[in-house]
Amino acid sequence: MTLLNLVETKIQSVNNSFEGLSNLETLLLSHNQITPIHKNAFVPFVKLKYLNLSQNFITDFSNILEAIQHLLHLEYLDLTNNSIMSLDHSPRSLISLTQLSLQGNKLMELNFSALSLPNLTTLDVSHSFGVIQNVDLETMPQLRSLNLSGTLVKLEMLSANHLQNLREIDLSNQKFDAKWHRTEKEFISDAFVSFTATDEQWVYEELVPALEERGQPTFKLCLHHRDFEPGMDIFENIQNAINTSQKTLCMVSNHYLHSEWCQLEVQLASIKMLYEHEDVLILIFLEEIPNYKLSSYRRLRKLVNRQTFITWPENVHERPLFWARIRNALGNKSVEKDNAQLTVAD
Repeated sequence: MTLLNLVETKIQSVNNSFEGLSNLETLLLSHNQITPIHKNAFVPFVKLKYLNLSQNFITDFSNILEAIQHLLHLEYLDLTNNSIMSLDHSPRSLISLTQLSLQGNKLMELNFSALSLPNLTTLDVSHSFGVIQNVDLETMPQLRSLNLSGTLVKLEMLSANHLQNLREIDLSNQKFDAKWHRTEKEFISDAFVSFTATDEQWVYEELVPALEERGQPTFKLCLHHRDFEPGMDIFENIQNAINTSQKTLCMVSNHYLHSEWCQLEVQLASIKMLYEHEDVLILIFLEEIPNYKLSSYRRLRKLVNRQTFITWPENVHERPLFWARIRNALGNKSVEKDNAQLTVAD
Protein backbone atom coordinates (compact mmCIF):
# COMPACT_ATOMS: atom_id res chain seq x y z
CA MET A 1 0.00 0.00 0.00
CA THR A 2 1.34 3.41 -0.99
CA LEU A 3 -1.72 5.57 -0.13
CA LEU A 4 -3.80 5.65 3.05
CA ASN A 5 -6.94 7.81 3.06
CA LEU A 6 -8.34 8.59 6.52
CA VAL A 7 -10.12 11.82 5.58
CA GLU A 8 -13.25 12.64 7.65
CA THR A 9 -12.99 9.62 9.93
CA LYS A 10 -13.45 11.63 13.16
CA ILE A 11 -9.95 10.84 14.42
CA GLN A 12 -9.13 12.88 17.54
CA SER A 13 -5.56 11.75 18.16
CA VAL A 14 -2.87 9.82 16.33
CA ASN A 15 -1.07 7.19 18.38
CA ASN A 16 1.65 4.72 17.48
CA SER A 17 -0.68 2.00 16.20
CA PHE A 18 0.43 2.10 12.54
CA GLU A 19 2.28 -1.06 11.54
CA GLY A 20 3.19 -2.86 8.34
CA LEU A 21 3.05 0.25 6.15
CA SER A 22 6.70 0.71 5.30
CA ASN A 23 5.88 1.42 1.62
CA LEU A 24 3.37 4.18 2.35
CA GLU A 25 4.07 7.36 0.36
CA THR A 26 0.85 9.37 0.84
CA LEU A 27 -1.08 9.79 4.11
CA LEU A 28 -4.33 11.79 4.14
CA LEU A 29 -5.59 12.79 7.60
CA SER A 30 -7.46 15.98 6.75
CA HIS A 31 -10.90 17.05 8.03
CA ASN A 32 -10.63 15.29 11.38
CA GLN A 33 -10.38 16.49 14.99
CA ILE A 34 -6.72 15.76 15.58
CA THR A 35 -4.95 17.66 18.34
CA PRO A 36 -2.05 15.56 19.67
CA ILE A 37 0.12 13.23 17.62
CA HIS A 38 2.28 10.63 19.32
CA LYS A 39 5.96 11.21 18.66
CA ASN A 40 6.34 7.67 17.25
CA ALA A 41 3.10 7.65 15.24
CA PHE A 42 4.78 7.96 11.85
CA VAL A 43 7.90 5.91 12.54
CA PRO A 44 6.83 3.04 10.21
CA PHE A 45 6.44 5.43 7.26
CA VAL A 46 10.05 5.47 6.13
CA LYS A 47 9.08 6.29 2.51
CA LEU A 48 6.37 8.88 3.22
CA LYS A 49 6.44 11.82 0.76
CA TYR A 50 3.04 13.48 1.16
CA LEU A 51 1.35 14.24 4.50
CA ASN A 52 -1.96 16.11 4.69
CA LEU A 53 -3.03 17.22 8.18
CA SER A 54 -5.22 20.12 7.05
CA GLN A 55 -8.56 21.00 8.68
CA ASN A 56 -7.76 19.68 12.16
CA PHE A 57 -7.37 21.21 15.64
CA ILE A 58 -3.57 21.24 15.76
CA THR A 59 -2.12 24.06 17.86
CA ASP A 60 1.39 22.89 18.74
CA PHE A 61 3.85 22.99 15.85
CA SER A 62 6.62 21.51 18.01
CA ASN A 63 4.44 18.42 18.54
CA ILE A 64 4.12 18.00 14.77
CA LEU A 65 7.87 18.37 14.31
CA GLU A 66 8.58 15.73 16.91
CA ALA A 67 6.31 13.32 15.06
CA ILE A 68 7.70 13.94 11.57
CA GLN A 69 11.36 14.69 12.23
CA HIS A 70 12.48 11.27 11.03
CA LEU A 71 10.56 11.49 7.70
CA LEU A 72 13.62 12.13 5.58
CA HIS A 73 11.73 11.66 2.29
CA LEU A 74 8.80 13.95 3.12
CA GLU A 75 8.30 16.45 0.28
CA TYR A 76 4.88 17.97 0.99
CA LEU A 77 3.38 18.95 4.35
CA ASP A 78 -0.11 20.46 4.47
CA LEU A 79 -1.16 22.07 7.78
CA THR A 80 -3.84 24.31 6.25
CA ASN A 81 -6.65 25.56 8.52
CA ASN A 82 -5.38 24.48 11.91
CA SER A 83 -4.79 26.72 14.94
CA ILE A 84 -1.01 27.02 14.94
CA MET A 85 0.09 30.35 16.43
CA SER A 86 3.86 30.21 16.11
CA LEU A 87 6.71 28.35 14.47
CA ASP A 88 9.24 28.38 17.24
CA HIS A 89 11.13 25.23 16.33
CA SER A 90 13.01 24.39 13.17
CA PRO A 91 12.18 21.29 11.09
CA ARG A 92 15.81 21.07 9.94
CA SER A 93 15.72 17.29 9.63
CA LEU A 94 13.16 17.57 6.81
CA ILE A 95 15.84 17.79 4.17
CA SER A 96 13.52 16.71 1.32
CA LEU A 97 10.63 19.07 2.10
CA THR A 98 9.80 21.25 -0.92
CA GLN A 99 6.29 22.51 -0.11
CA LEU A 100 4.81 23.70 3.20
CA SER A 101 1.28 25.05 3.57
CA LEU A 102 0.34 26.96 6.73
CA GLN A 103 -2.62 28.72 5.14
CA GLY A 104 -5.46 29.76 7.44
CA ASN A 105 -3.67 29.33 10.77
CA LYS A 106 -3.36 31.91 13.58
CA LEU A 107 0.28 32.77 13.13
CA MET A 108 1.41 35.62 15.36
CA GLU A 109 5.07 34.87 14.85
CA LEU A 110 6.82 33.31 11.91
CA ASN A 111 10.52 32.67 12.24
CA PHE A 112 11.66 32.55 8.63
CA SER A 113 15.15 31.48 9.65
CA ALA A 114 13.61 28.36 11.21
CA LEU A 115 12.24 27.47 7.78
CA SER A 116 15.59 27.74 6.04
CA LEU A 117 15.44 24.21 4.67
CA PRO A 118 17.72 23.22 1.80
CA ASN A 119 14.91 22.24 -0.61
CA LEU A 120 11.91 24.28 0.55
CA THR A 121 10.80 26.18 -2.55
CA THR A 122 7.08 26.82 -1.88
CA LEU A 123 5.67 28.40 1.30
CA ASP A 124 2.02 29.35 1.83
CA VAL A 125 1.18 31.44 4.91
CA SER A 126 -1.86 33.12 3.37
CA HIS A 127 -5.00 34.08 5.28
CA SER A 128 -3.46 33.84 8.72
CA PHE A 129 -5.71 35.31 11.38
CA GLY A 130 -2.85 36.83 13.36
CA VAL A 131 -0.20 39.37 12.41
CA ILE A 132 3.08 38.14 10.98
CA GLN A 133 5.54 40.43 12.72
CA ASN A 134 8.52 40.23 10.42
CA VAL A 135 9.32 38.89 6.98
CA ASP A 136 12.99 38.06 6.59
CA LEU A 137 13.62 36.32 3.29
CA GLU A 138 17.39 36.62 3.45
CA THR A 139 17.45 33.36 5.38
CA MET A 140 15.53 31.55 2.61
CA PRO A 141 17.49 32.07 -0.62
CA GLN A 142 16.15 28.79 -2.00
CA LEU A 143 12.50 29.94 -1.84
CA ARG A 144 10.80 30.34 -5.23
CA SER A 145 7.12 30.83 -4.35
CA LEU A 146 5.70 32.71 -1.34
CA ASN A 147 1.99 33.27 -0.68
CA LEU A 148 1.18 36.06 1.81
CA SER A 149 -2.26 36.78 0.37
CA GLY A 150 -4.81 38.10 2.86
CA THR A 151 -2.35 38.11 5.78
CA LEU A 152 -1.60 41.17 7.89
CA VAL A 153 2.14 41.63 7.66
CA LYS A 154 3.94 44.05 9.94
CA LEU A 155 7.12 45.00 8.15
CA GLU A 156 10.20 46.78 9.34
CA MET A 157 11.49 46.54 5.80
CA LEU A 158 10.88 44.25 2.86
CA SER A 159 13.75 44.95 0.50
CA ALA A 160 13.56 43.93 -3.12
CA ASN A 161 16.94 42.28 -2.57
CA HIS A 162 15.12 39.64 -0.56
CA LEU A 163 12.94 38.88 -3.57
CA GLN A 164 15.73 38.29 -6.05
CA ASN A 165 15.37 34.50 -6.15
CA LEU A 166 11.58 34.38 -5.97
CA ARG A 167 9.76 33.42 -9.14
CA GLU A 168 6.32 34.06 -7.61
CA ILE A 169 5.05 36.07 -4.67
CA ASP A 170 1.35 36.51 -4.00
CA LEU A 171 0.54 39.71 -2.08
CA SER A 172 -3.04 39.99 -3.29
CA ASN A 173 -5.61 41.24 -0.77
CA GLN A 174 -2.58 42.23 1.25
CA LYS A 175 -2.91 44.37 4.35
CA PHE A 176 0.36 46.07 5.30
CA ASP A 177 0.66 47.66 8.72
CA ALA A 178 3.21 50.07 7.32
CA LYS A 179 3.75 53.51 5.89
CA TRP A 180 6.20 55.39 3.70
CA HIS A 181 8.63 57.84 5.26
CA ARG A 182 10.24 59.99 2.60
CA THR A 183 11.74 63.23 1.57
CA GLU A 184 10.20 64.71 -1.55
CA LYS A 185 11.97 65.60 -4.76
CA GLU A 186 11.34 65.07 -8.45
CA PHE A 187 11.69 61.57 -9.80
CA ILE A 188 14.90 60.92 -11.67
CA SER A 189 12.86 59.45 -14.54
CA ASP A 190 9.24 59.55 -15.61
CA ALA A 191 9.31 55.89 -16.59
CA PHE A 192 11.58 52.88 -16.47
CA VAL A 193 11.27 50.88 -19.70
CA SER A 194 11.25 47.10 -19.35
CA PHE A 195 12.01 45.32 -22.63
CA THR A 196 14.00 42.48 -24.18
CA ALA A 197 17.06 42.81 -26.39
CA THR A 198 14.93 41.58 -29.30
CA ASP A 199 12.68 44.63 -28.96
CA GLU A 200 15.50 47.10 -28.34
CA GLN A 201 15.42 48.47 -31.89
CA TRP A 202 11.71 49.35 -31.56
CA VAL A 203 12.35 51.06 -28.22
CA TYR A 204 15.15 53.27 -29.57
CA GLU A 205 13.58 53.97 -32.96
CA GLU A 206 9.94 54.44 -31.94
CA LEU A 207 9.46 54.90 -28.18
CA VAL A 208 12.40 57.15 -27.32
CA PRO A 209 11.92 59.71 -30.12
CA ALA A 210 8.15 59.86 -29.56
CA LEU A 211 8.32 60.47 -25.81
CA GLU A 212 11.68 62.17 -25.24
CA GLU A 213 12.00 64.31 -28.37
CA ARG A 214 8.59 64.95 -29.91
CA GLY A 215 5.35 66.38 -28.54
CA GLN A 216 4.56 68.09 -25.25
CA PRO A 217 5.27 67.39 -22.57
CA THR A 218 8.41 65.38 -23.15
CA PHE A 219 9.21 62.52 -20.78
CA LYS A 220 12.53 61.24 -19.43
CA LEU A 221 12.89 57.50 -19.80
CA CYS A 222 15.24 55.14 -17.99
CA LEU A 223 16.73 52.51 -20.33
CA HIS A 224 18.92 49.52 -19.52
CA HIS A 225 22.09 50.07 -21.53
CA ARG A 226 21.88 53.84 -21.67
CA ASP A 227 21.08 54.73 -18.07
CA PHE A 228 22.15 51.85 -15.83
CA GLU A 229 25.13 52.56 -13.59
CA PRO A 230 28.29 50.81 -14.87
CA GLY A 231 29.81 48.30 -12.49
CA MET A 232 26.65 47.96 -10.40
CA ASP A 233 24.96 44.56 -10.07
CA ILE A 234 22.19 44.24 -12.65
CA PHE A 235 19.56 43.38 -10.03
CA GLU A 236 20.46 46.47 -8.01
CA ASN A 237 20.31 48.57 -11.17
CA ILE A 238 16.81 47.28 -11.92
CA GLN A 239 15.67 47.89 -8.35
CA ASN A 240 17.02 51.45 -8.37
CA ALA A 241 15.53 52.19 -11.79
CA ILE A 242 12.04 51.11 -10.73
CA ASN A 243 12.21 52.94 -7.40
CA THR A 244 13.44 56.20 -8.90
CA SER A 245 11.02 56.19 -11.84
CA GLN A 246 7.46 57.38 -11.50
CA LYS A 247 6.13 54.49 -13.57
CA THR A 248 7.26 51.35 -15.36
CA LEU A 249 6.52 50.71 -19.05
CA CYS A 250 6.52 47.01 -19.94
CA MET A 251 7.06 46.31 -23.64
CA VAL A 252 5.31 42.94 -23.83
CA SER A 253 6.09 40.59 -26.71
CA ASN A 254 6.48 36.85 -27.17
CA HIS A 255 10.18 37.23 -26.37
CA TYR A 256 9.29 39.23 -23.24
CA LEU A 257 7.32 36.29 -21.85
CA HIS A 258 10.41 34.09 -21.91
CA SER A 259 12.79 36.56 -20.27
CA GLU A 260 13.45 35.90 -16.57
CA TRP A 261 14.85 39.41 -16.13
CA CYS A 262 11.69 40.93 -17.58
CA GLN A 263 9.54 38.79 -15.29
CA LEU A 264 11.61 40.03 -12.35
CA GLU A 265 11.04 43.63 -13.45
CA VAL A 266 7.28 43.02 -13.62
CA GLN A 267 7.41 41.49 -10.14
CA LEU A 268 9.28 44.41 -8.58
CA ALA A 269 7.02 46.96 -10.28
CA SER A 270 3.95 45.04 -9.06
CA ILE A 271 5.19 45.17 -5.48
CA LYS A 272 5.81 48.92 -5.80
CA MET A 273 2.25 49.26 -7.12
CA LEU A 274 0.89 47.45 -4.07
CA TYR A 275 2.87 49.62 -1.66
CA GLU A 276 1.96 52.92 -3.30
CA HIS A 277 -1.66 52.05 -4.16
CA GLU A 278 -1.22 53.71 -7.55
CA ASP A 279 -1.14 52.53 -11.15
CA VAL A 280 2.61 52.68 -11.63
CA LEU A 281 2.77 49.85 -14.16
CA ILE A 282 1.77 50.29 -17.82
CA LEU A 283 1.54 47.32 -20.19
CA ILE A 284 2.27 47.95 -23.87
CA PHE A 285 1.77 44.99 -26.19
CA LEU A 286 4.05 45.16 -29.22
CA GLU A 287 2.23 42.28 -30.88
CA GLU A 288 -0.90 40.22 -30.38
CA ILE A 289 -0.44 37.47 -27.81
CA PRO A 290 -3.21 34.84 -27.52
CA ASN A 291 -4.67 34.22 -24.07
CA TYR A 292 -3.43 30.63 -24.04
CA LYS A 293 0.15 31.90 -24.24
CA LEU A 294 -0.41 34.16 -21.23
CA SER A 295 -1.91 31.33 -19.18
CA SER A 296 1.54 30.15 -18.06
CA TYR A 297 2.52 33.63 -16.85
CA ARG A 298 0.30 34.11 -13.82
CA ARG A 299 1.47 37.57 -12.79
CA LEU A 300 1.18 39.07 -16.27
CA ARG A 301 -2.20 37.41 -16.79
CA LYS A 302 -3.49 38.98 -13.57
CA LEU A 303 -2.20 42.38 -14.63
CA VAL A 304 -3.83 42.08 -18.05
CA ASN A 305 -7.14 41.22 -16.40
CA ARG A 306 -6.95 44.19 -14.00
CA GLN A 307 -5.00 46.84 -15.87
CA THR A 308 -5.72 48.74 -19.05
CA PHE A 309 -3.14 47.80 -21.66
CA ILE A 310 -2.11 49.54 -24.88
CA THR A 311 -1.41 47.73 -28.15
CA TRP A 312 0.99 48.90 -30.86
CA PRO A 313 -1.11 49.25 -34.04
CA GLU A 314 0.10 48.06 -37.42
CA ASN A 315 -1.99 50.77 -39.09
CA VAL A 316 0.13 53.95 -39.11
CA HIS A 317 -3.01 56.12 -38.99
CA GLU A 318 -3.84 54.71 -35.55
CA ARG A 319 -0.43 55.51 -34.05
CA PRO A 320 -1.14 59.12 -32.99
CA LEU A 321 -3.86 57.73 -30.72
CA PHE A 322 -1.42 55.09 -29.45
CA TRP A 323 1.09 57.75 -28.37
CA ALA A 324 -1.67 59.89 -26.89
CA ARG A 325 -2.79 56.97 -24.73
CA ILE A 326 0.76 56.40 -23.47
CA ARG A 327 1.14 60.10 -22.63
CA ASN A 328 -2.15 60.02 -20.80
CA ALA A 329 -1.07 56.90 -18.85
CA LEU A 330 2.22 58.54 -17.86
CA GLY A 331 0.27 61.52 -16.54
CA ASN A 332 1.73 64.41 -14.60
CA LYS A 333 5.20 64.53 -13.13
CA SER A 334 5.23 63.68 -9.45
CA VAL A 335 7.54 63.24 -6.47
CA GLU A 336 9.99 60.50 -5.71
CA LYS A 337 9.98 58.51 -2.52
CA ASP A 338 13.64 59.34 -2.06
CA ASN A 339 15.54 56.93 0.13
CA ALA A 340 12.15 55.46 0.99
CA GLN A 341 11.92 52.42 3.14
CA LEU A 342 8.89 50.66 4.49
CA THR A 343 8.72 51.14 8.25
CA VAL A 344 6.34 49.95 10.90
CA ALA A 345 3.36 52.23 11.35
CA ASP A 346 2.70 53.70 14.76
